[in-house]
Amino acid sequence: MHTPALNSRSLGKVMAHDAFHHFGHGASGAQLLACLDKLLADGLVEEGDGLFYLSRHLVGAAGEGLQPDDEHLVRVAEERGTNGLGERRKRHVDKRAGYPRWLEHRARRSAENRRPARSPLRLLPEGVVDPVTGELLDDAWQGWGTSDLARPVWRDHFARPACA
Repeated sequence: MHTPALNSRSLGKVMAHDAFHHFGHGASGAQLLACLDKLLADGLVEEGDGLFYLSRHLVGAAGEGLQPDDEHLVRVAEERGTNGLGERRKRHVDKRAGYPRWLEHRARRSAENRRPARSPLRLLPEGVVDPVTGELLDDAWQGWGTSDLARPVWRDHFARPACA
């Protein structure tokens, strides 16, 4: 059944067609159908009357549900080279679950490390400009543009400073 012409990708394309909708097969169903020969060879499924059933190694006594034979599953995983992949998937799920907690922790730490707001920079000393009217009170600052207290600008290139 598993030939170069019939693999899980090509079967998945066919199974997605509306004609297969009645059978309820999706992409995962198509992948199972494509690998039935491997599952049969590994002893994970058994064929009977043209139907496939879970192997006796996987099914427990009647009414008990699945009770897999761990030794058999480990042996098949070792033969296929997939031993340990389940643990890696579990670790990945744990990491994904921890990521939101890490983001929350990082946001909390960055909020704790922020500095309190500083007072705005002021290059003009107190008493040079009247805070209510904006009028220049100190003649030593004559020629300076003092509209912005943080950035006084020398505007009068030709005027002499008052202290000269």
